[in-house]
Amino acid sequence: MKRYPFLVLLPLVVVSFSFSGLRADPFPLLYPSDLDPYWGDPEQEPEQRDRFRNSHQMTPFTISWPINEGNPFTDWGHFRLSRNMINGRPSQALKIDLDGERESGRVLRDAFENKPWKDGSRLRISVLSPPAGQTPPPGGWPVVFTFPGAGGVGRDEIRTDRMGGTLLWASEYYRENMPAYVIAFHPGSRPFSYRGGGEMGISTNATWEAYLEVVDAFAEREDVNPDRLYAIGHSMGGTSTWYLMRDRPGLLAAAVPNAGQPPADEDDYVKLLDTPILMIQGHNDHWVGSSSYIWAYEQLMAVNHPRVRFWEIQDIGHSGGSMSLTVIHQWMYQQERGSEAPPQPPFRESSARSWQDRDGRAIEAVFHTYENGQVHLILPDDTSVQVPLARFSEADQDHLFELTQVRIWRNKEGVEVEAKLLEVKADSVEIERADGQTFSLPRERLSERDQVFLEGME
Repeated sequence: MKRYPFLVLLPLVVVSFSFSGLRADPFPLLYPSDLDPYWGDPEQEPEQRDRFRNSHQMTPFTISWPINEGNPFTDWGHFRLSRNMINGRPSQALKIDLDGERESGRVLRDAFENKPWKDGSRLRISVLSPPAGQTPPPGGWPVVFTFPGAGGVGRDEIRTDRMGGTLLWASEYYRENMPAYVIAFHPGSRPFSYRGGGEMGISTNATWEAYLEVVDAFAEREDVNPDRLYAIGHSMGGTSTWYLMRDRPGLLAAAVPNAGQPPADEDDYVKLLDTPILMIQGHNDHWVGSSSYIWAYEQLMAVNHPRVRFWEIQDIGHSGGSMSLTVIHQWMYQQERGSEAPPQPPFRESSARSWQDRDGRAIEAVFHTYENGQVHLILPDDTSVQVPLARFSEADQDHLFELTQVRIWRNKEGVEVEAKLLEVKADSVEIERADGQTFSLPRERLSERDQVFLEGME
């Protein structure tokens, strides 16, 4: 998927709405309303990149896509974020309050059943089952596979000296709002063999085959929803997440590989097309660096992967802190397999039109689809481009409303929200945001443009 200057020079629009009438979600979303504390420096080039190129067999490349465009919590794309994402006061907005459970890691661990896989010679697992007596969601229980880093090799059970990560799934908040089977892996040896040239040289082994046996066994359970299987891991666990996507294409509904090593073979990336991915990598990671993740992101863009979010977090090293952000688990838990991106049609000159951004810059393209805030256009060379709805001119936003029933709504204070129109009433309008939340907006509080727009519909 190509990126064009049309996308790069447009202003950032932060979507945040506080109108009354919000329908409660199954669980509170922790997305922050103010994104400013989370941005890294979009101009900072990683000084460490040259150091990692040689060790990872990387060829020189230049960053050619826009970063820090849109909302890293709701939009696909590459975002360079600050360490505040996982460290410091702003990160507290992305976590839950464990209400005193932070000191009771052993209690949370004891909610898991620890047992050998087969004879236990290669692998043990800890299994958190859904709460007894709770009705499963439609289709069956989700399953979360959590993969350990190298520090977990030879460890027979979940460590309790660090609150967070896998243990969070046993907390009261998660059990009530995000119940699932959660499978933690405890290998006796590494599931990968590292050959020369740095971690880009990787091969799987018998321990990895045991991993796949566990995944397959739980995916086939009658009480499990096969469309809601998730994988998450840090370091060697991030590598496991990448390779599970490769070896079981299309199996997962979402994957979160953090600071692992993505596949080195360019041909492997087409196998990842059906899985929404949230990539997370420290900008200053002295183990793997950000080079391999930037390279992997380029490969995913080259095969037109439609749903990749890449957080490159500035000024942190080989950190797994993001694995304890509830906002990540919530995103993962919301995904369901089967929402494949529609096939891309060829460019049709007869249906093409000129699209303009808010500054009057134009491109010739055909409208294809709208999904999750992104307008998918087909260019004359049959390549595709995704443009956030908020970046179109007002005239084009009105035209897109005719195609999608979605538009940017603005109140008199200038606060914007992107949402679908559900119903127009005498004194209010009902709208639905992409995350399913609905609002009742008093017409008198809408901007003059929106009020004129509604009058034109009557």
